[in-house]
Amino acid sequence: MSLAMRFLSELYTEIDTVAKNPELFQLKYKNTKVRYLRKFPYGIYYRIVDEELIEILSVIHTNRNPKIWTKRNR
Repeated sequence: MSLAMRFLSELYTEIDTVAKNPELFQLKYKNTKVRYLRKFPYGIYYRIVDEELIEILSVIHTNRNPKIWTKRNR
């Protein structure tokens, strides 16, 4: 399997994990939580809108400034 396919596979797995247990992961900023991928240096930044809706704000590399997604957090 290619590196890109391994990345996407892990990303989708972690998105499913977030969807099933959104409260489980750490609160990073105000109402935004983050779930870090295990094998790749990326984080999924999301917020819980209501019981049935989770909004993914960004998927960014951990070396990037995490505040780049804050403009989307409105």
